[in-house]
Amino acid sequence: MPAADEHIKQLKEVQHEVLSSLHMAKERMKAGNNSTLPDYKVGDKVWLDAKNIETQRPSKKLDHQSLGPFKIVEQISPAAYRLELPASMKGHDVFYVGKLSPYRFDPVRVPPPPPAVETPSGEDNIQEVEKILDGKRDHGC
Repeated sequence: MPAADEHIKQLKEVQHEVLSSLHMAKERMKAGNNSTLPDYKVGDKVWLDAKNIETQRPSKKLDHQSLGPFKIVEQISPAAYRLELPASMKGHDVFYVGKLSPYRFDPVRVPPPPPAVETPSGEDNIQEVEKILDGKRDHGC
């Protein structure tokens, strides 16, 4: 049965090539993914990627790209963290580290609180309208 022996030999060669290719692909994946996961600590603040999170905004396109910042409550594993979410956010509170990005406080980007507006109170504050300078009427009125 030389034909059967030849067929078995070809199958073994193909199997060897496939296993070799799988091993090479595995090594390439390992080399390309040698980046380490970010190391967050409990108490750190992070931004949460808003992709695949349902919000009340009418358009996903105009929605915020990131939500937060949220405080890390617990490290579940090197790749998963539990966040302190507000009660209004329903859903699971554990997220993959790839969905998180570090929060860095930037005083330039934080608007200062508005100054307190002081208004006089009492009867001295009553004012009269002298005249109306301009106006529009609705068709229904």
